[in-house]
Amino acid sequence: MIDNNSLKRDKTNNNLTLKTLRLAMISGLLFYGIFGFLDPYMMPSNYVTAWIIRYAIIAPIIVLLYILSYTKITYKVLTTVQLKTIQFVLLTFAQFGIITMIWISNPQDIAFYAYYAGLIIILLWGNFIFRLNFKTTIYFSVSTIILYNITAIVKQQIVFNPISSESFSWYFGNNLFLISAAFLSLIGAYRLDRNETRLIAISNELINDKHELEVTQQYLKKSEEKARIALNTSKDSIILCSLDGTIYDCNETFCNIINKPKESLVGKNHLDFFSAEIKKIRVQHLKTVYETKQPLLEITDTVNDITYQTNLIPIIDNNGEVMQIAIYASDITKQKKAEQALKESKARLNKSNKTKDKFLSIIAHDLKNPIGTILGFAELLNHNFDKNDSQTNKEYIGHIQQTVGSTYKLLENLLLWSQSQSENMNYNPNKENLFLLTNETIKLLNQSAIKKSITIQNKLSSSIYVYTDKNMLLTILRNLISNAIKFTPENGKVIISAKPIVDEKNRSFIEVSVKDNGIGIKPDIQSTLFDIATNTSSAGTNNESGTGLGLILCNEFILKHGGKIWVKSESNMGSEFIFTLPKI
Repeated sequence: MIDNNSLKRDKTNNNLTLKTLRLAMISGLLFYGIFGFLDPYMMPSNYVTAWIIRYAIIAPIIVLLYILSYTKITYKVLTTVQLKTIQFVLLTFAQFGIITMIWISNPQDIAFYAYYAGLIIILLWGNFIFRLNFKTTIYFSVSTIILYNITAIVKQQIVFNPISSESFSWYFGNNLFLISAAFLSLIGAYRLDRNETRLIAISNELINDKHELEVTQQYLKKSEEKARIALNTSKDSIILCSLDGTIYDCNETFCNIINKPKESLVGKNHLDFFSAEIKKIRVQHLKTVYETKQPLLEITDTVNDITYQTNLIPIIDNNGEVMQIAIYASDITKQKKAEQALKESKARLNKSNKTKDKFLSIIAHDLKNPIGTILGFAELLNHNFDKNDSQTNKEYIGHIQQTVGSTYKLLENLLLWSQSQSENMNYNPNKENLFLLTNETIKLLNQSAIKKSITIQNKLSSSIYVYTDKNMLLTILRNLISNAIKFTPENGKVIISAKPIVDEKNRSFIEVSVKDNGIGIKPDIQSTLFDIATNTSSAGTNNESGTGLGLILCNEFILKHGGKIWVKSESNMGSEFIFTLPKI
C-alpha cells in the first residue's frame, strides 16, 4: 500500500531540487553575463567565438530548461529521473564550458591566465548551490584540476617552448589556488556529510521510535480490547473510581446490579447507591487504600440480602501516586449459605453427639440407681417379710412406690425428649385455655405440695388463651411446677402468673411465670440449665432425685412454639422461670 504522506514528502523534496536547479540556472546565466562583459577585455582575439558558444548555444538551452521546469511534463519526468544525475551533468557542462573558454583563448590574452578563476567559482558554486557530498566533491575537484592542467600545459607548450620561470610561476600559482578551492570544497562537503549522517541517524531513530510507538499503540489497543472484553464478561462487579467514589468506568455486571445503563453511571458517585452505613464504611476503605497505596482485600458487604466479597485495588501512575481505585465485588451469597449450612450441620452433629452421651449417661446412671433401690427393698421384703412387722413392710413398700414413681417420670421424660430429638414428635397447636391447663397440672402435683406444706397459687385469668400444643404445654407446666415444689422448703409457696407482651418483631405473646421462694440457683449453674452438654441434676430440699432432663425438654418444646425461656434467681431468694407462648 502506498503511503500518501510519503508521496507528499517526495514531492516536496523534488520541488526543493527543482528550485535548486532553477537557482543554478539563474546564477549560471548571471555568470555568463559577467564573463560576456569581460570577454572583450580578457580575450580580445576570440571573444566573438566565446559569445557564440555562450549565448547562441549554452544560454538558450539553459533558458529553455528553466521554462520547462515549470511545466507538468518536466515535473513528471523529474519525478522519475535521478535529479542528482541532472545536477552532475549541469556541473560537468559548466566545468567543460570554462575549460573551453581557456582553450579557445590565446596565451597572450588575459583570459588564458585569469579564467582559471572560473573553475574555482564552479567548485565553490557547486558545493554551495547543490550541497555536494564528499565523494562527488572529490571527483569534481580532481577532474577540474586535471582538465585545467592538461589544457594549460598543452596551450603553454604551443606558445612557450621551453617553459620559462615566469610561466611556471603563473602555472604553479593557479594550481595552488585551484587546490585551495578544492580543499575548501572538500571541507564543506565533509562537514555536510557528517551532518547528513547525523540527520540520517536521527531520522532512522525517529522512524524506529515511531515504529515502536505504533507497535506499542497497537499492543495497548489490543490489551485495552482484551481488558474491555474481560471487564464486560466478568461475573464480578467491577468499577474504576476516584478517591471520592466517582465512577470512571464500570462493567455490565455492575450496571445490572444497579439496574441502570452505563452511560448514566459514569461520572456519578457509586456510594450513592448504598445505604448510609455501607457508604460510611466504604469512604473509610477508599481513604485507607489511597493513603497506604495497598490493596484492601476480602471485605464482606451485604446489599439487598446478597453478600459480596469486595476487593479494593489501587492503580498507581508513573509517579507512584494513586490515580484510580479498582473495586471488584464477587457475589458469595451461595458460598456463605453453604458455609452457614455447614456450621449448622456441624452444630447439629455436636449437639447430637452430646445428646447421645447424655442419653447413655442417664440410662447408665439415673436408671441404674432407682432400679437398684427397688431391687434392694424387694429382696428385703422377700427375705424378711414374715419377720418384719407390718409398719416396716409398709415403709419398704412406700420406698419402692416412690422410686417407681420417679423412675416412671424419668422414663416418660426420656421418651418425650427422644421423640423431640428425632423430630418424629407430633406438633398440633390449637387454641387452649392456659388457666384450665394450669389447674389440671396443679391437681396432678398437689399431693407432692401437700407433703411439704407448699401452697400453689394460680393467678392466671380464666379467659387467657394461647396457641399451643396441649400435651407439650402440660409437660412444660408439669416440669416447671414440680421443680418449684422440689426446690422449695416446707411451708413455701409457688405462684403461677401471666401477662400479654409484644416482641421486637411486633408479635403478640403470653409471658408465663412460675415463681417460688425456694433455695434459688447459683449464677454459674443458671447458664447451663438448658444445655444438655453441661446440665446436671440436683437433689431437692427433701433429697428428691432428678435427671436434669425436665428443663431441657421444656426448652425444646417452647422453641418449637416460637417462644423462649429464661430464669431469674438468687441463692436462698427463690427462682422465677419465665417462658413465652403465641397469643391467640
